[in-house]
Amino acid sequence: MKFSILIPTYNRRDFVLKAVMSVLSQTYDGDFEIIVVDNRSTDGTVEALEEISDARVKIFSIENGGVIARSRNVALEAASGDWIAFLDSDDRWLPHKLEVISRLIRIDAGDFYYHPMEIEQETPNLLLLRNSRVSKTKMMHPFDHLLFQDSPIICSSVVVKRSLLRRVGGMSERKNMTGAEDLNCWLRLSLLTSRFFKIEESLGYLKVHDGAASTKVNGARSHHYAVFQFRHMLSNNQKRRLASVVLSRYARYHLIKHEYRMALEKQLCALSLYSLHRSTFKNLVVLLLIITKMLSRRW
Repeated sequence: MKFSILIPTYNRRDFVLKAVMSVLSQTYDGDFEIIVVDNRSTDGTVEALEEISDARVKIFSIENGGVIARSRNVALEAASGDWIAFLDSDDRWLPHKLEVISRLIRIDAGDFYYHPMEIEQETPNLLLLRNSRVSKTKMMHPFDHLLFQDSPIICSSVVVKRSLLRRVGGMSERKNMTGAEDLNCWLRLSLLTSRFFKIEESLGYLKVHDGAASTKVNGARSHHYAVFQFRHMLSNNQKRRLASVVLSRYARYHLIKHEYRMALEKQLCALSLYSLHRSTFKNLVVLLLIITKMLSRRW
């Protein structure tokens, strides 16, 4: 069993070194390779990586045109492992992640594994996160779950069969999906297999900072393009439900941008389209928050 860990990076020298070392420090004693694809960094990223004297670390330099999916696809083409593991350059894994994943792979027939990740703290204590017992939950109806539920799968947590990933052609390189190309890929994978498993243990750290890709783009618009590709497969009722989910995302985006009137408009539209889906309570909370913000601004 061999893992290929794909790490795209751009001007993240200090972060990517930590990401790579978190993989090299794994307790897993099997075979793996780390494929770092650098987008012409100017901060010495490649030079720093080249100082790591480990043949398992392979470095590629490309011009991805601002499309991170292109970097991931280049890494996928170079990968030789049976399993593909994604890791963003500013995230880190716990030392036992691959050991846990490999053990689960041996005892069941999963095709896709993912897990929670903790927000990176100023002085993290990795030992606090490790549990003595690991459990997993099979995602029921992964296509519907991914399409309609507001519970995103963190890209840096995913381990998936390489053969399946190649069958769907890797990640979409459409610019309008930037920030949600991973969701689009998971949806396409879910049309091939229903064997998605969530590991009920945090196995890494998710770095959240101003430079994170998710904060640079309108995530609602990217999500819109990522999911509407599948609209033709849905019933009229499901189309309304999906439109409600998308509109609610737009509402939260406008709320973050302090565009309260636009947020209110989108949220009311979302509720009017499909007010009975599972996210209704959350949508009502968002609606209340919008109204509160509008009233506080007025006063």
